[in-house]
Amino acid sequence: ARQLWGAQLNLCRDLSSRFMTAIPPDTPQLERERARSVRLLSSFAVTLKYQLTPDGGNCHIVYEGRTPGQIREGIDAALRDEVRLIWADGDCANDDSAEFVSDLIACAPNGRPLHVLHELGALVGRLRDGGVVDRVTCQTLDD
Repeated sequence: ARQLWGAQLNLCRDLSSRFMTAIPPDTPQLERERARSVRLLSSFAVTLKYQLTPDGGNCHIVYEGRTPGQIREGIDAALRDEVRLIWADGDCANDDSAEFVSDLIACAPNGRPLHVLHELGALVGRLRDGGVVDRVTCQTLDD
């Protein structure tokens, strides 16, 4: 399992590098899109961690004497805190990032990684439609 998880993290890093290479930092808007792509990939890794483990690897979550609803709230709060750290600094720390985090936490727990991938796909679509990257590059980013 550790090897598979390591391979997943390496893939996220590779995709981050591809996005940073594909999106030119010509304008402040494109620089924000570059940062957003890296933050989305980081968010994907975190949401996947919470999908694959009962508690996201947080040993501080208390189970004893708590109802399943209270445990779920604790896990959601831990995930929210981790994702907020990803989106807290830089140009992405604005209303859009707060809305993204809220929307992500509002998703069903097993749909959160897919929500992040959907956002990443929408980003690639915006880049393609805006003529920032060509179709071949978009295909590389979409794969």
